[in-house]
Amino acid sequence: MEILIGRNGCRIAAFKEEQVRALLKHEILTSGDLFWFEGRESWEPLSNFPEVLPHSISPPAAVSTTGGAGKVILAGYICSAISILLAPLLFGIAGLVLGILALRRGATGHGTAIIALSVTCSVSGFLLGMVML
Repeated sequence: MEILIGRNGCRIAAFKEEQVRALLKHEILTSGDLFWFEGRESWEPLSNFPEVLPHSISPPAAVSTTGGAGKVILAGYICSAISILLAPLLFGIAGLVLGILALRRGATGHGTAIIALSVTCSVSGFLLGMVML
């Protein structure tokens, strides 16, 4: 049986049950990662699939969709938005760095959005500043 594994809204790959067990044991997968196989109605956390969970892994208390990057994501959006009105270079770079940090922490969608917003708002801020002078 092939088990599809997903993380952060993206499908990673298909594995056999033994492979999933090994990946969990070596902490490459977590019990919060999602799984699906033929016959299942929807994607669920691996914690709902006890047959593959090693005994040393307990189900997570809560499944985070941002991979622990919540504060970084919030700060990134705020810095990026502020860069259109105040110090586009300073806040634009801060938003860019925070977007990269969000990407590194596994929040791919938010990280990419923060980087795009940061570039767009800081360039708009520069143009707006030039027009107002």
